[in-house]
Amino acid sequence: MAFDMKKFVSERLREMRGDMTQVTIAKRAKIGQATVQRLLAGEQCPSADLLAKLAVAYEVPPAAFLLNEIDAQILKTYIGLSELDKLNVLSYIEFQLAKNRSQSDKINSHKIMRSQDLAALARANAQDMTDERADESPGPSSTKLSRKHS
Repeated sequence: MAFDMKKFVSERLREMRGDMTQVTIAKRAKIGQATVQRLLAGEQCPSADLLAKLAVAYEVPPAAFLLNEIDAQILKTYIGLSELDKLNVLSYIEFQLAKNRSQSDKINSHKIMRSQDLAALARANAQDMTDERADESPGPSSTKLSRKHS
């Protein structure tokens, strides 16, 4: 299924709208009310310029309309931080990513070890079966003995 930008932006506009009327949005964004109506209905895909105007009306960065609700809230909060706080947030994100990679590496390592253990077990079982068949099948000496007795 293809991504529907009109529908996504329409949903985001409605989610973020709060108690703003179409008229209020139109006035704040300096666009026509019919445009607002089409956007909210998912009938029009906004241009970058239109997203910028809507951002003014909604008091959010234009990218907020292209993100899910949580990411938009994070972005809005992040923009309001001081430069030092932004660096601290970035440092924390990098820490979390490194921690997640480390945990992922451990999980993958355990998976590799388990698959190697399973492969070794399968080889051992195959060898046991081969050994059992060899024990059950008559060897060359038993064939000679049975011919002598005939």
